[in-house]
Amino acid sequence: MIVSGRKLAKEIEESIAGEVREALKPPLLGIVQVGENPVSENFIRMKREFAQRVGIGVRVARLPADVPLADVQSAIRECARASDGLIVQLPLPENLDTETVLAAIPQEKDVDALCSPPAGGHLILSPVVEAIKHVFTAHGVTLKNKRVLVIGRGRLVGAPIAEWLSGNGTTVDVIGDEVEDLVPYARAAGIIISGAGSPHLIKSSMLKEGVVLIDCGASEAGGKVLGDADPACAEKCSVFTPVPGGIGPLTVAMLFKNLLTLHSLVKK
Repeated sequence: MIVSGRKLAKEIEESIAGEVREALKPPLLGIVQVGENPVSENFIRMKREFAQRVGIGVRVARLPADVPLADVQSAIRECARASDGLIVQLPLPENLDTETVLAAIPQEKDVDALCSPPAGGHLILSPVVEAIKHVFTAHGVTLKNKRVLVIGRGRLVGAPIAEWLSGNGTTVDVIGDEVEDLVPYARAAGIIISGAGSPHLIKSSMLKEGVVLIDCGASEAGGKVLGDADPACAEKCSVFTPVPGGIGPLTVAMLFKNLLTLHSLVKK
């Protein structure tokens, strides 16, 4: 089963558009982008297009790659004051400490759920976690008695997914660049969730029949956005999310769902 993330996202989009039409004042999303990255540009374009379709405004603050940390923090504060929700587009240039930058995002504006959570936890779940949960629900995937492999420890994908899975009592293997041979991990897993950002890292020969493969990776190669999984993997999978058109569009939809949630909480 190849999952159409675009189709699932369209259903959520229609629901969000209805909520926005009923709102007295549509929310505004702020985006802070530092440096240039083809994959980041693609995701920002997707967010702009989604926002336009549902009637939500987007404000993008673009900063050069060599910008000082203090200027990034200032841009975040300014963007937070002017918007109802805020994201810092990752990855950041290597000269900036990601944790320090994310710490500048106010909790009540953090639609990506990336800043350090308060004692009571985040107000919302990460958009990518919400997207994966939606795919699992739509296609009858359960975590019970499953071994899950998470590839990558990044702030946008690996870390929030691993945290969510561990909270569900699931057996989880989380691996990163330190593992040279993926095969034994991949063959033991009933569910694989990958956010490595390494083009076609996962091959069909690594997988067992019927595995659930959620490809959250996205990288640019030869002018194309490619996923972590070779498309041929779909033949062995009971559920497979392709790149592009899989988790990406659904994650964007969930980000705007989070924006509406935070917007409504602030109004209360």
